[in-house]
Parts: sequence; C-alpha cells; structure tokens
Amino acid sequence: MNNFFIVIIASILFFSSSCETDGPSYDASYKVINNSEHKIDLKMFNQGLISDSLRLLYSEFKEYLCSSRAGVSDPPPFLADSLKVFFDDTISITHYRIEEQIALRSLLLKKSWSGGQVSEYDYNYKYIFTETDYNEVLDNQ
Repeated sequence: MNNFFIVIIASILFFSSSCETDGPSYDASYKVINNSEHKIDLKMFNQGLISDSLRLLYSEFKEYLCSSRAGVSDPPPFLADSLKVFFDDTISITHYRIEEQIALRSLLLKKSWSGGQVSEYDYNYKYIFTETDYNEVLDNQ
C-alpha cells in the first residue's frame, strides 16, 4: 500500500512540474477615485450580507491590482451583487449589477468604468465619483 501512495505522490509532482508556467503575465489596475467634495463609504453585499467596505475621503483613491497569466477580468475587481454608496454618512444610493436602476452609473457595471487595454498585456480601469454622483442622490431623495 505504501508503494501505491509513493506512485501517486510522484505522479502529482511530475505533472505539476511539467505544467507550463512560462508566458506573458497580464496586469490590471482598477482605481476607485473620489473626486467629489464628500466622504464616501461603500458597503458591498453578497446575498444580503456585507462582504466588504471601503472609505474614500476627498481626492483619495483605492487601487486594486491583478496579475494573471490567464488574462484579466472586467471591472469591478471585487465580488458583490449590490453595493450601497453613502455620502457624508447622510445620504445613500444602491448600485446593482443590472442596467435598470436608480443610479445613472453603477460601480458594478463595466460600462460605468473608463479605461481598458493600454498595451498588449496591461489594462487600466477607473471609476471616478464626482459631484454629479452626489447631486444625483440628492435629486432622488
């Protein structure tokens, strides 16, 4: 029986060492930027439970970096089925992964991000919060 396990382990080591690890690496930068004059808090949800959060003060940004030999994924760089955007802890709007929603732009939809491929293996994406986003929330209160 011990010989059987040795053969299994040797096979695993052989096959894992023979996998190709050479090749180009795809690199992506995803920036969420606060260009509004307000503090922004993001609460990300998966199936109704908070999965992550992020706070951005005026002119701050959060950058997510990804490097992979398999390519890069479209924005956003995090998993969430919805998220709530709070401005100054007082007003909020919810973003969804669907086209029809109150928010004109959604952090969860690729079309709301700017940027894309900048070279053969490099990608840069940006989502920029502005005063327009804040005013949109005020108009929908």
